[in-house]
Amino acid sequence: MGDLQAYDWPGNVRELQNAIERTAIAARSGALTFSLFGSGEPVTPVIAAELEVVPEEVMRQRERENLLAALQQTQWRIRGPRGTAALLGIKPTTLASRMKQMGIERPK
Repeated sequence: MGDLQAYDWPGNVRELQNAIERTAIAARSGALTFSLFGSGEPVTPVIAAELEVVPEEVMRQRERENLLAALQQTQWRIRGPRGTAALLGIKPTTLASRMKQMGIERPK
């Protein structure tokens, strides 16, 4: 974990996500071995933890709570580089659509 945290991640979150996905797909024994670009050495194996499975309703509630937290953090700014859409990594139109679908409106 220390090597993963210490790595520069020049591609930021996407590179990290891709590295995790590649490692999970290639894992054969339940242990994950990361080989970071440029390091030349694999990272110490980490035993894969059992993933929590949650019902769809719980996932919807978590998504709603996450959206509300992001809106509060950005003071309900939707667009722009410091807006909620940018923070969540989605288009402003997608954000507006999700807000409408979830019945979320800006407080007056």
